[in-house]
Amino acid sequence: DPAVMWRGPTWPNVNWLIVKALVDSGEREISRQILGKFLKSISKSGKLVAEEYYNSQTGKPGTGVGHYGWGAILIDMLCRFVVGLNPQIGKGLLLNPLDIGMDWFRLNNLKYKGQTLSIEWSKEKGYSLNVSGNKRVHSPSLKSIRVAQL
Repeated sequence: DPAVMWRGPTWPNVNWLIVKALVDSGEREISRQILGKFLKSISKSGKLVAEEYYNSQTGKPGTGVGHYGWGAILIDMLCRFVVGLNPQIGKGLLLNPLDIGMDWFRLNNLKYKGQTLSIEWSKEKGYSLNVSGNKRVHSPSLKSIRVAQL
């Protein structure tokens, strides 16, 4: 029953765990599908709204707490899975974006290990990483890229 607490609804934190596990195990296609459907279901008028849980069949918010405190996990989902920013121990970085069908996105001026990162995607220009104003990585498609040293 998609309306009964913990017996069918979908929860942002559980979706994060599932998508992360699937990405880590190399199951990019199913993780891409789950993430895309989840983000689409919680988008209202172009804004992501973090409700406590959602009906797993319709995507509509459940009867739980409205505007629940899942904002941080939504930001992490966008940065980690859509933009592809995966922090690493040491001086490197893993870019591992999932293509959920977006025409473009941009994450500007993110402070990371003493550098300023900007990560951008557009269907016309491709996927790129700028580090402190210098282009470091470019790819025509969204794919996994390991940056050994910033």
